[in-house]
Amino acid sequence: MIKLNQHIFFVKAVVLTGCFFICSCSNNYQEVQDLAKKRIPVDKAINVESYLSQDGIVKASLPHL
Repeated sequence: MIKLNQHIFFVKAVVLTGCFFICSCSNNYQEVQDLAKKRIPVDKAINVESYLSQDGIVKASLPHL
């Protein structure tokens, strides 16, 4: 049989944990919707030089403009 002190401690722990879960749900609905929107990622490169090769031989070099 569980001692009374252990039972009270268990109930307090459950109530405290439940309060944490209830208080943690404070997000704005619009903020959540904004996070769920699909955005197209944008890649940006600066000073890129591209090389075209075939069979290990460089055929072309495309410098950045």
